[in-house]
Amino acid sequence: MAQRVSGGGMGMRTRKKSFVAKTAAALVMTVTPFSAVELAAGMNGGGLKVLWTGLTETDTADAWNGGIMFPEKSVQVEGTHGTTVLEGSNDETNYETLTDRQGGNVSFIADGIREIEENPRQIRPRVSAGTSVSVNVTIIVSKGKD
Repeated sequence: MAQRVSGGGMGMRTRKKSFVAKTAAALVMTVTPFSAVELAAGMNGGGLKVLWTGLTETDTADAWNGGIMFPEKSVQVEGTHGTTVLEGSNDETNYETLTDRQGGNVSFIADGIREIEENPRQIRPRVSAGTSVSVNVTIIVSKGKD
């Protein structure tokens, strides 16, 4: 609710607008797109390299919508860390943390590489904690082992 400011209604409207503008600015998150590069067909029938660069704690990563076509996946995270998790969704609305082949969450607090167990429709990375985070997330996918 806006506070009344001496000098009439105009001051009240200005203060309310200023509060709304500041609140909206604080809620704005950057959407980080991904890029995908096709890998040579000789690699178990082909695959893709999916990359998000410069992902920060204030970003929302675009979800890659090709997970179900490539059952073999690994993810690598490099950069200045907080906590980065890999999430998946089958309904394109609700995202859950993915797991590795040993049943642990696919979560990084340092540079590393992990295999992904699930095969969801959509996959996205998310920085869930930290300040001054900037990470690159690379997923390599293939159609399967021959």
